[in-house]
Amino acid sequence: MNIACLVLEDSQPYSLFKASEMFQFSNKIGSLYANMTKPFAVNFVTIDHSDTMVSKEIIFTSTSTIDDSTSYDLIIVPSITMESGEDIVDKYGLTSEWLVSQYEMGSVLCSLCTGAFLIANTGLLNGHDATTHWAFAKDFREMFPKIKYDENKVFTVNPSKRVYTSAGSDHASYLILYFIKSKFGSNVASKVAKGFGIDMSGASHKFLHDINEEDAIAGSRVYDAIKFMEDHYKNDISMDEIANSVSLSTRHFSRIFKRETGITAQAYIKKIRIKEARKLLEETGLSVKEIMYRVGYSDPKSFRKAFFKLTSLSPTQFRSVVSLAVLDEMT
Repeated sequence: MNIACLVLEDSQPYSLFKASEMFQFSNKIGSLYANMTKPFAVNFVTIDHSDTMVSKEIIFTSTSTIDDSTSYDLIIVPSITMESGEDIVDKYGLTSEWLVSQYEMGSVLCSLCTGAFLIANTGLLNGHDATTHWAFAKDFREMFPKIKYDENKVFTVNPSKRVYTSAGSDHASYLILYFIKSKFGSNVASKVAKGFGIDMSGASHKFLHDINEEDAIAGSRVYDAIKFMEDHYKNDISMDEIANSVSLSTRHFSRIFKRETGITAQAYIKKIRIKEARKLLEETGLSVKEIMYRVGYSDPKSFRKAFFKLTSLSPTQFRSVVSLAVLDEMT
């Protein structure tokens, strides 16, 4: 995959460095764990051939410029330093024209944090969802009223699957991990996350693990519902309670949850509970019955049935297998 990291005078150096380093690091990890050799080729693309001083402190030497005829598979538009109320339409006119031409040649466009303003300036997001740093939400809405700004999303993708935007802070890293996963799979993406100290716990990062990533980013209501389930799975929570937590009717909630994750909300709760049960069976000496109660079950038969469905073992068998594995490692 030929990647262009767009370098502008207002680009934030950290955003550029982190995107580039994450792709380069994934090449190394991928060669070790996925038997793939450097699928990401990272280029720094500037406005002209002269060196570009970014944020008045770091000089980037270009690999190519926007005047070159090179087409890219993926273009990273990094976060930019801007002031609230700043007019960027004329300032980045040439950049917007280049992004449109690249898109028309088949490129995927991806903005990190405030880089969304540059992609929004192309008109390619009109009528679609987008996100950016929350501090610039008001400016984004006022400047681009035709775009559906959603402050609750980690990142967004338009219907063509070729224009992405991310929220601020570490959410930009999650979007880079999304592309890494698309090439290498979850195992490599998780190792890259660990290497960069990116927290992959919690509902907002489920796209790297249990549910379809393109669907997971589609609904902030589903994100909030998953968080509610993770916080309350020990209780006997009903679909009505979960739906009410995100201000949806039970019927509508059930439909969009299945659509956006590929499984029912009931099945998702079971996955959360059984995952925790496995952890307690591995790490504690609690009885199976006590673990059953701790993860939200009250009926032993239902607990055993759910556990077996997801692990192909009974809780007792699972603990025995884990214990034998530990003994094997010690001998």
